[in-house]
Amino acid sequence: ATTATDSHLHHTLFMQRAISSRRALLPKSSRGLSSVAADWAFPVPVTFGAGRAAELPAKLRERGSNRPLLVADKGLSGTPVVGGLFDSLAAAGLQPRLFGEVDANPTDLNIVAGAAAYREHAADGLVAVGGGSGLDAGKSIAMVAGSGRSLDELEWTRPPVEEMSCPPLVLIPTTAGTGAEMDSAAMYTDTSRRVKFCVAHPGCTAQIHVIADPLLTLSLPPTLTAWTGMDAVTHAIEALSVDSYHPMCDGIALESLRLMHTWLPAAVADGSD
Repeated sequence: ATTATDSHLHHTLFMQRAISSRRALLPKSSRGLSSVAADWAFPVPVTFGAGRAAELPAKLRERGSNRPLLVADKGLSGTPVVGGLFDSLAAAGLQPRLFGEVDANPTDLNIVAGAAAYREHAADGLVAVGGGSGLDAGKSIAMVAGSGRSLDELEWTRPPVEEMSCPPLVLIPTTAGTGAEMDSAAMYTDTSRRVKFCVAHPGCTAQIHVIADPLLTLSLPPTLTAWTGMDAVTHAIEALSVDSYHPMCDGIALESLRLMHTWLPAAVADGSD
């Protein structure tokens, strides 16, 4: 009889062969991620490729947003990355506003202030930029501002709020580790109780579009490249270790580990690689 372990091993070997076969079909010049540009929708729509952050104004307009709130953490908000995105929106005729007051670990106070900024600007969309802090804060702000609900009402263990309204949400990661751009789940710290909570809603996930531009990760210092890279390694190992069977996630996890085994040390050694 075939055991569960045998089935998992056969599945893993199959996925490894499938990935190798798929890569063999690509031209040699296209096997480096720096030369790949692609769009896909798993689990949310993703626009991937070097330089594709330039498509941000068009992506917002496609989704009916002309007055976006741009959210970033305090450490990133004054950098050329955020400044460049803001300028590109303004140059395209959009009317952005920057909310760059997010702490390294987003708090309930950050989110309430961000939701107030969203309403004051009469925003009709939101762009969140950064690592997990900026992305989680942006998603939380979008859920609170769009629904008018409190963070407590949106806490993920509660039944999902009915008739949830969430604005168009473009997430732009600047690290390769957290994966926070891939769903609505967002962590924040309740400053009065000194406890971390998570908010999430499927209605918000449905509004997410990701722009993953590898060029935005080049300015990371080696320490952050290593930390966020090991975060990605952990996610891949977790995906392979869970009891449930998901062939697409398993395949992605295997390919992620293969890529990181080769390229994470190289990226830490040379941030421009």
